[in-house]
Amino acid sequence: MDRLKLRRVRESETKVMSEEGPGAQGTDALASKFTPTRLILGLGGLAAAIASIFGLYKLVFPGPPPTAAGELSGIVVDSGAKGVYVNFEAVVEGYSGQKLEVLWTLFDYESRAVVADPEYQNQHAEYITPSRYRDEGTATFMVPSLARPGTYYVRLKLLPPEESDQNAPLDESNSEAFLITSDQDLEQQVTTSQSGTQEQQAQKEETSIQNLTTPASGAPEGVVPVSPDFNAGAASAEVAAVINAAIEYYQYAEIGDYYTTYDLLSSQSQALYTQDEWVRANTALDSEAAEYVVTDAYPYDLGLGTSTYAVTLTVYLPDGSSFNRTTYFIYEAGFWAHHLTSEEVDLFDDAL
Repeated sequence: MDRLKLRRVRESETKVMSEEGPGAQGTDALASKFTPTRLILGLGGLAAAIASIFGLYKLVFPGPPPTAAGELSGIVVDSGAKGVYVNFEAVVEGYSGQKLEVLWTLFDYESRAVVADPEYQNQHAEYITPSRYRDEGTATFMVPSLARPGTYYVRLKLLPPEESDQNAPLDESNSEAFLITSDQDLEQQVTTSQSGTQEQQAQKEETSIQNLTTPASGAPEGVVPVSPDFNAGAASAEVAAVINAAIEYYQYAEIGDYYTTYDLLSSQSQALYTQDEWVRANTALDSEAAEYVVTDAYPYDLGLGTSTYAVTLTVYLPDGSSFNRTTYFIYEAGFWAHHLTSEEVDLFDDAL
């Protein structure tokens, strides 16, 4: 009788289990595995895995450094048999293992205008590849000699790596002035030996207007000619200096170097725009697509308390059309700066 009861009890337990279903016991077991503590530990492991993957990604695809900068200094010019040797120092931070480039452009010291020959514009000087976060060193390159005598200086420009998506140069710096003599011997000339204001230099009889013989139809990109109708023989030294300043400004506009054109603006014009706004407006207007020909310069009083000239020019557009423009150049900070007209300000404002 006791055995029969025992068997019935077991049969009853089996029946209850069959009524609950085969998954009932498994559900209890599964629930026991995912306790709050176990869930937290599981999520922690997942977070660690994600962090590990993210860390690997950052190792393969590093983002921009927290600080990245470059500086040019110690520019020294030495004469040579075939040209001018320029030595410079560079300090770079934040670009370890990335290739930066230094470019050079030759300027006429008297007029501050870039030398018209493209061989002397935005030429490669040196590549710099830092081996650590902060690196420094020196390099030397040669500027070929010019047949035309005169006083010149070299402007160096340090460019960021192409993959940095940064357009502005990290730094720009000018060399001291140097003299190219008639027999093409090159001598180092300290800038202070050329001391004196632009007004004093403008009184020198040897001051000449640049690009007088360059035909407008044959001027290459980056060379701004002077109209053949302009009476250069009757121009004073000061007028010549103003025209050369206008040539310099618009030559930079033609090659799309809007950062330098910003540097050549008057202080009042710079106060209207930040450098980034200026570059953005000129890019939107595609200023470099136009070609410029200077036609005249004459005194014009704007009531600014400084010497001011109106400069007229013809602007040629890619579609073959052209128009005349009058703008201003004023003397401040030792050079003739481009001073925007109200029409030019409206034009740039509309582009922003």
